[in-house]
Amino acid sequence: MSDAPQDAAAKRRARQTVINLVLALAATLGIVLVIVAAVPRDNKSLLQPVDYKSVVADIKQSTGIDVPAPANLPKGWWVNAARFNDQPSDGVKTWHIGFVGPNNQYVGFDEGFAANQTWLVQQTKDYLANNDGHPIGRELGLQSFTGQTAATQGQIIWVYTQVAMANEVANGSSTNFIIVNSTASKAEVAQFANLLGFGFN
Repeated sequence: MSDAPQDAAAKRRARQTVINLVLALAATLGIVLVIVAAVPRDNKSLLQPVDYKSVVADIKQSTGIDVPAPANLPKGWWVNAARFNDQPSDGVKTWHIGFVGPNNQYVGFDEGFAANQTWLVQQTKDYLANNDGHPIGRELGLQSFTGQTAATQGQIIWVYTQVAMANEVANGSSTNFIIVNSTASKAEVAQFANLLGFGFN
């Protein structure tokens, strides 16, 4: 008896098995596409604007501290974070406020109140000071730092040093440091520095 009919039947079964697998895969893919198309998607950013003015008012009421914040924002900008840490482990109270622009550029301000050099060194440990430090006024200095680690390479931050005057020190005031981290242009950083009352040049 010839093996030809058996071979032909085996080939037909093999082809049919492959066809069945392809059809099953296509059906599965079709079901997945239908599910994906049917599930509603929210294209909005997960980060929502923060009512920073209310946060600032609450901080003033609860601590008596006037944290720097703009009265109004430039067109297209919004605040994505505003928080005050009044119980820090290192003893330095801090204020953070972040601004997002119309092209997703970012300007973030972190202020350390009554901070010391140890706090500043910790904040700038991955950066190297540039040779452009200068006083802005009698009470305020500005210094830029460039990132040195893999995570900060090429990044630039600015550090404002707000030095208390002799009469303020007598009344309990001391040096504050304001650290600016940004992906925005220097002009945009300057705009926010001026809105926050620091001045920038």
